[in-house]
Amino acid sequence: MQEIVRHKGTVLSTSDTHVRVKIVQQSACATCQISSHCQVSESKEKIIDVFDVQSTTYQAGDSVVVYTTRRMAFQALFLGFILPLLLLLVILSLLLWQHTSEGLASLLSLSALVPYYGILWLYRKKVANFATFYIEHT
Repeated sequence: MQEIVRHKGTVLSTSDTHVRVKIVQQSACATCQISSHCQVSESKEKIIDVFDVQSTTYQAGDSVVVYTTRRMAFQALFLGFILPLLLLLVILSLLLWQHTSEGLASLLSLSALVPYYGILWLYRKKVANFATFYIEHT
């Protein structure tokens, strides 16, 4: 059985095609008793669009749980962070191996990420098909 990644959230808005949910992502130490006095603890608000066929059953302000499979979460992590990092490191290494100056090699390897993220943006609907979120009332 696949592991599920769950986050509690609040419905911000609904439409015919999707539900917009706000989740608060907290670090592990954010639940500590002294986290209000510590600079390490943090929490971030994120907005997630859930494309759900029953979007009319949700109202703004509803408390919900947004979930996905761990596999889908890793695929999103791979496409968004790991693959671009590998692309950056490979291009940087090749340019330095060709005796390009460090500044120029750094600039060129960073600029290689622009087409990567551009292509990812162009294919965002295909990417969204396999990186889906699900929603349920709490």
